Amino acid sequence: MALPSLVKTWQFVPNYAIAATGTALGTNRTILKAIKDFLTTDAAEWVDNASAATTASNLWTVRYSCDSVAAGAAGDGVDRWDSITDLVWANAASPHSWIVLRNTAIGAGAELLISCEGTSGSGHVLTLAISPSAGFTGGTTTARPTATDESVTLSNAAWGGANTSDASVKVHVMKSTDGECWRVFVCNGGQANTAWLIGKAAAFNASAWTNRLVGYTQGAAANTSVVTNALLNTSANLYGRGASNMTMYLAAMYYASTLANVGVTTANDLSSAWPFMPQQLISATASNRGFHGYINDFWYGSTTVATGSTYPTTGTQHQFVQLGVGIFPWCQVAAQVT
Repeated sequence: MALPSLVKTWQFVPNYAIAATGTALGTNRTILKAIKDFLTTDAAEWVDNASAATTASNLWTVRYSCDSVAAGAAGDGVDRWDSITDLVWANAASPHSWIVLRNTAIGAGAELLISCEGTSGSGHVLTLAISPSAGFTGGTTTARPTATDESVTLSNAAWGGANTSDASVKVHVMKSTDGECWRVFVCNGGQANTAWLIGKAAAFNASAWTNRLVGYTQGAAANTSVVTNALLNTSANLYGRGASNMTMYLAAMYYASTLANVGVTTANDLSSAWPFMPQQLISATASNRGFHGYINDFWYGSTTVATGSTYPTTGTQHQFVQLGVGIFPWCQVAAQVT
């Protein structure tokens, strides 16, 4: 089987198991804190593409944070999410938790905001926002920070995790060694019901598109995939900034008015290989229209292939994994999605 060549070198936290804690809130708190910790910490769980222990490089750093009781100041570097009880949900104008992370590998001021914003006794909603260069400022115990160039990629909406029911999950984190590309997935019931694709896109014209932080953050109920044609290709759910803030489609291949990954229901008759189909970022936002680039090391796969399937199945196995309709680099172990 001919496999595509990777643009990036990757590091992974694969198949990280989080058991149901007894309450949906406790489990969602545990999942979200684990994700934050993996984004910011060189943990023992990080492995390379052969599943050997590795030193995670170019991680996110905590810019500042709030545990609903005390709010930091921009740049103080204090992580107030020390324990899961520091994650408190409430509507804006009521005390709630938030954290701002920065990754200078993506851009000098590239930041991610995670806000536990929304009334939720189960902790199943979040507000997520990205800032490609300006950075977040302000913020109190009752109001999240804002940025002049922010794009809200998830607004008081389901982020997956254990959702409203207590459930065991598997968490997968993937990052390029240069820190430019990040993927986070939470899986249960055989589906990825949380997907965060955050990082620096490849540009067709780098001098024209300079701030290339792109964010796709989706969540859904348990056992529901969020890596779908409908969310990625049919709807403009990827956020970035060109001349101004823009939304983008992750355009997929078509033939005869059919999405290629829907029409291809069998492996190739000549090679017996399942296809890795390319994608491109296209925006229809005024003043930002056009094909701008693509996401490194991401391919569309046939909808016939089940989530958790890996490629190849002979030789050095499990070098790539399919989650929903997306194919991603993987670390030579079987992928667990339930």
